[in-house]
Amino acid sequence: MRPAITKANMERMVRAAHAKPVARARVRGRQIFIADGFSLPPHTAYRWVANIEPTDYPNGAHVTMWWSGEETVRDGTWLVWDANHNPEYSEADKLRGRIHAAIENAKQHYDPGIID
Repeated sequence: MRPAITKANMERMVRAAHAKPVARARVRGRQIFIADGFSLPPHTAYRWVANIEPTDYPNGAHVTMWWSGEETVRDGTWLVWDANHNPEYSEADKLRGRIHAAIENAKQHYDPGIID
């Protein structure tokens, strides 16, 4: 049995993958934490966690993660976007969109039958 991942360990892993905490939100009564990073081929830092192959996203990819759990990480996932996603938006707006997508993904994870 693998030891539980603590919140502090998760934050260290996120930073080691060159991502940074960007937001937190309350979803379905749970506190979730959101981190965002960028990956260039061969996607070494994200290959095992985000299922990115070395040849995927030749121009790079934005990688956003949400997770929950105060003492230990209980749930979470990685979301991946092509580096050139939504070119009509500013970088700040794209980041807000990725954060919103992470929150929506967490809502679906906890209760896919409820739509806010």
